Amino acid sequence: MRIVLAIGFFSQWSGNGLVSYYIKQVFAGVGVTDGSTVSLINGALQIWNFFVAITAALLVDKIGRRPLFLTSNAGMLVTFGMWTLAAALFNTRGDRGAANAVIAMIPLFYLTYSIAYTPMLVAYTVEILPFGIRARGFALMNFTICVGITTNQYVNPIALEKLQWKYYLVYCAFLAFELAYVFLFLIETKGKTLEETAAIFDGQQQIDNIANVGHDAVTQSRHHYGFQAYGHRHHGSGGGAGANGAADGAAYAYGQGGKNGKSEDVELSLSRHNSMVPTIVTERDDSDWRPMSAETGYSQNKEFLKYRRDSSDRPW
Repeated sequence: MRIVLAIGFFSQWSGNGLVSYYIKQVFAGVGVTDGSTVSLINGALQIWNFFVAITAALLVDKIGRRPLFLTSNAGMLVTFGMWTLAAALFNTRGDRGAANAVIAMIPLFYLTYSIAYTPMLVAYTVEILPFGIRARGFALMNFTICVGITTNQYVNPIALEKLQWKYYLVYCAFLAFELAYVFLFLIETKGKTLEETAAIFDGQQQIDNIANVGHDAVTQSRHHYGFQAYGHRHHGSGGGAGANGAADGAAYAYGQGGKNGKSEDVELSLSRHNSMVPTIVTERDDSDWRPMSAETGYSQNKEFLKYRRDSSDRPW
C-alpha cells in the first residue's frame, strides 16, 4: 500500500503541476508573455506527451516497470534541476539564452515524466494490489492524487508569486526524495502472473491458503452434491420442464456422448447453494475420499460420482 499511495502523490507533485496548471506564470518568469506563443507551446507539449506515453506503454513489458520508474524519476530530477538553474540565471543575470533553455527543458522534463507515470500509474497500482483490497487501494491512490492536485491549485500560485524561481528548489528536493523512494521500495513485476505478483507482496503461504480453500470447496461439493451428467437423451432432450430441464441442459455440457458411454470432458458438480449451477471439479486426488453407501443414492465409483435426479432421496 505504501507504494500505491506514494506513486499517486508523486504523479502530481513532481513539478508537472507547475506547467499543467500555471504555464502562463512559468513562462512569465522567463520573459515569455505573448499569449499566442504560450498557447502554441502548450498545445505542442500535450501532443508530445501523448506520443511519449503511447511509446512507453508499448515498452512496459519489454523493459519492465522498475527500470521505467527509475529512469523517469532520475530524468525528472536532472531535467528539473537544469530547468531551475536556467531560471535562476535568467532572473539574476537576465541571460536570454537561459530563458530559452527553460523552454527547452520543459518538453525534456515531460519526456521523462510520461515514460512511467502516464502509462503505468493505474496499471501498476491494480497489478500489485491483492484482489481483496484492490478497490480500497485504488480509491486511496486516487485520494492521494486529489491531495496533490489540491496543492497544485492552491499552493503553487502563491509560492510562485512570493518565491519565483526559488520555489523550484522545493521540487528539486522532493524529486530527489522520490528517486530514493522508488529505488528502495518499487518492485519489478515484469513477466509475472497476478498470482506470482501476489506471492511477492503477500508471501507464498497466502497463495497456498487461497488454493487450499478453493480445493476444499470443490471437494465438498463433489463428495456431497456431485453427479455424473448422463446426457439429455435420458431426461427429455425434447425440452425437460423446470429444474430437470435446466439441469439436463447443464448435464449436456458434460455429456456421455463418447464411445462406450465414457466422457472425455471435465467432471461437473452441483453448487452447494444453487443446485442449478454446474461447477468444474478439480482433478486433484483426495487422500481422505470415502465412497458413500448405496442407500444414499450416490455412486460407489470414485471416478464418476453421480446422483440420479429421479431418486426420491436426493438432498435438494
